[in-house]
Amino acid sequence: APSDENEGGVDEPASGPTTTDPDPDDGEPTSAPPIASAFDRTTDLLVVHFDFAHLDEAHATVATLELATWFDLDPFVVAGTADPETRGANHDYVQVMTAAWGDGWLDAGVGRESAVEVAAGRWLDAIEDGGHVWVGEGGVSDFTAEVMREVRRQRPDLDTSTFVHVVHHSSRNENATRAGDLDYLRDTSSYERIDDGNSSNDTADLNGRSELLVDAARAGEHSGPWVAAFEAFAPERLDFSDTVTVLHVLGVGVDRVADADDFARVVLGAG
Repeated sequence: APSDENEGGVDEPASGPTTTDPDPDDGEPTSAPPIASAFDRTTDLLVVHFDFAHLDEAHATVATLELATWFDLDPFVVAGTADPETRGANHDYVQVMTAAWGDGWLDAGVGRESAVEVAAGRWLDAIEDGGHVWVGEGGVSDFTAEVMREVRRQRPDLDTSTFVHVVHHSSRNENATRAGDLDYLRDTSSYERIDDGNSSNDTADLNGRSELLVDAARAGEHSGPWVAAFEAFAPERLDFSDTVTVLHVLGVGVDRVADADDFARVVLGAG
């Protein structure tokens, strides 16, 4: 996606499906890689939001699945997070989200009020169990602000700025967020704006062609979700720049994943 057309990020994950790689020395499986950030996989909840205002998020959601598998995480993934009244209809995302996550994702584009309540419940469950919530924004923050309001309505005594971390990565996403919502999140959460994943900077360059990644994706464990993603958004226009927010939460810097080829080698085991 062009430089101002993508989304933001978060700082930490949760726990879930396992993937292990063989140890070349003894043939025994290895554990998930360590997380080089404040995120605690044993207690914290990784939340990833996709507004699907742009179809590059089809690539980003499957890339998030790859990271969740590699890091042994069970993220809370939500699609359709833009305000439907101010942003208009999102692109159709049901097929690719279902291919990637099965029934394990929340549709914020249908039954908005109910979706907010479900999400608030997940946040509060994590916090009450001693964890933190890390929200990686793949788009605008309309839904995030709605969930935060519901969390604070239910728990007015809770210091959400300590327990909720919101990560953004694009001025386009910040500027397109509903009036007042961004300031509200800055006041009520630990808010972080990282470099735009669509530009050359201190975030990974995941916006550009990579035959290595496309070939590895089609041949790998999640080939079905990748095929659905490539049908929604052509692989020749490969763009999973929103994934920089999840990489940031997990502490994966450009010294390890600098571009899509690195992502293919490090996360998908290509080459």
